[in-house]
Amino acid sequence: MPTPYQLAFRSFGDDLQVKITGGERVPENVLDCWLRIAAEVKLRGSKRLLAISHVEGEPMQLEHMHGFFAGMTGLGLEGVRVAYVDMAGFKTPLMETAEILASEHGFSARVFDNPIAAELWLRHGHDRPWG
Repeated sequence: MPTPYQLAFRSFGDDLQVKITGGERVPENVLDCWLRIAAEVKLRGSKRLLAISHVEGEPMQLEHMHGFFAGMTGLGLEGVRVAYVDMAGFKTPLMETAEILASEHGFSARVFDNPIAAELWLRHGHDRPWG
């Protein structure tokens, strides 16, 4: 069975960039995608990840987020700074909720609607605006 997303990886020292295309935003597809990304991060020993999504459709809904983050726990992304860029432009309060849930599961992750802001945060940003 073909995978729902195509992933194109590029390394820059300790940094890894992945371009995500294809498929649609179905919770099972999203989890499969991130399991593949986590495996690549672990293989390359990356410290920072810039994930740029060109996938169409609505973002993951709250009822699926808890299971998603629980499924990602222990796969090696806990020590990696992750910037996720949704090129569909979904920077909504739902994405802020995803950031909070990611933090509660031990991940350092932020959601962006443009890659320039994401790259700045990866290199110079703080996990919390007040800290």
